[in-house]
Amino acid sequence: MPSAPLPKLEALLTALDGLSFSERIREATALARGHADDPALPAQLAQLLSSEHYPALLAVEMAQAVGHQPTMTAALQHRSLGVRRLAADYLTRVLDPVPEDMSRRVHALAPALRRALLKGLVQHRQRLVARALFPEILARYGPREAATLLPVLEDSTLRAHLPALTHAVGNWRGLLLRHPEVVREQLLAELAAAAPRERAGVWLQHAGLVHALAELRGADLLDLLERFGDVCPVGLLWPRLGDLARIDAARLITVLELPQLRDQASRQGLPRRLLNQLPRFSAEQRVRLGRLIAARPELLAPLLLRVAPGQREALVDAVYIDQERAQRLWPDVFLDALPTAMQRREAARMLELPVVKADPERVQALAAYLDFAAAQPILAPKLRAADADERGRAVARTIAC
Repeated sequence: MPSAPLPKLEALLTALDGLSFSERIREATALARGHADDPALPAQLAQLLSSEHYPALLAVEMAQAVGHQPTMTAALQHRSLGVRRLAADYLTRVLDPVPEDMSRRVHALAPALRRALLKGLVQHRQRLVARALFPEILARYGPREAATLLPVLEDSTLRAHLPALTHAVGNWRGLLLRHPEVVREQLLAELAAAAPRERAGVWLQHAGLVHALAELRGADLLDLLERFGDVCPVGLLWPRLGDLARIDAARLITVLELPQLRDQASRQGLPRRLLNQLPRFSAEQRVRLGRLIAARPELLAPLLLRVAPGQREALVDAVYIDQERAQRLWPDVFLDALPTAMQRREAARMLELPVVKADPERVQALAAYLDFAAAQPILAPKLRAADADERGRAVARTIAC
């Protein structure tokens, strides 16, 4: 029995008036739990619920604390939308026992509240209720609302209905967490059944599922890409390459060597999330990555910067092993990523090329990569130039040596 009688409504509201909102909720729910067996509690909850927004919110919070279904059911008809939303959310947590008229209650709700209640059934794992409601929801309200209940269905029921509801699924991640094999088999079946020219559309239709697979079941996605990756839209897969690298770097490189992905890499370089996973790649795998973007050395620089300086020269030599480098001109961003000794050798080689000798400004820029003794004869005249900008550039290049 409670140590003190349940306070009257006016006394309760007066006592809570000086508290913050969170403190009011905490005190009200503690009071409800302390008087859970008090016969007067349901009457006080009904009295609170019959009032305006704030007392009604207290009634719902107190009813949820003690699992009082009648109060939360009555709150679904309150004039305040906030009270109705809160009641719909809380009601799904206390469906034990399940009301006999649960179906009628669901159908009596406004559409927004009905959808909130269906989501609550899934979130709070009310499987029996959700499975019983699924056929009615599908028949009466269509695929969009019925798809909300898919995660809590049995595998056999899901296999029967998923093909017709894939377009309506809004939470592929939740569905994949609960039914990974059914979902994977469904995507595989759709890709296999589609004509080659239509498979890109299948991938796009399942964009949410592709992202969920990359995050949760990357090996399954790599299996699909090995069979159908040649028609997977690049923009769909590109942001998730880092996730796949965490699963299997070797298989990912095979996917990256597909023509459309290779072309994307040669235009934009490797995505940052993939480069962040570079420690997972072996030396040979890094060489294969580098060769994807070797045609544009400026795109290779971010890859080099994520490799230890002592390993960069070997990586560059392996990437360009089959290419003639005697006449090659490297951009500055690539030179900046090289180790110092290699920088100086490459800069000295480039300074001997006729095309560089014909460009005085390029000669000055390359001198910054030489050692001080070799750069001094080139940069010293500009240190005494009449133009202040030229002197400033020469000073900066001299310091860089």
